Amino acid sequence: MTIQDFPTDPTQMKAEHLTFLFQNGGLSAPNPDATVASVTSEPLAAGSAFLGSLAAINVKWADTATQLPNRFVVKLPTQDPGGRTVGSLLNVWVREAEFYSRLAPLITTSVPTCRANFVEGDKTILILDDLHPASPGDQIEGASSDQAHLAVEALAQ
Repeated sequence: MTIQDFPTDPTQMKAEHLTFLFQNGGLSAPNPDATVASVTSEPLAAGSAFLGSLAAINVKWADTATQLPNRFVVKLPTQDPGGRTVGSLLNVWVREAEFYSRLAPLITTSVPTCRANFVEGDKTILILDDLHPASPGDQIEGASSDQAHLAVEALAQ
């Protein structure tokens, strides 16, 4: 199986796709016993995620003893032609994959655990722990002064 054959819409990921991703891990640690029995998904940040297509997924594990959460975020490159051009020129998706592979384990600021991290040609797939109920900031409105203060403190660590 190759991720080139996987859906480009994260809400279309099936149990067999997710099982492959979790069991193999890619640039992340594999979870060879993680078999997904069923999955439900919902789009995230529809219309506002400039360079990505995101979905929240809820999985039911085939083995109830599986030591992984049940809710994740799946992140794929955007299918918008303009966004894909910009993302490709800036190598955004490979950089993000490398961040989770190389830098995230070294920093003290809390980041979601990356459960699967695949890069094949122009296709990338990230599966991250969902930090719900945390919410993404508003890219248009910007951060409040309290949010900006917290961000600066996190950067200083």
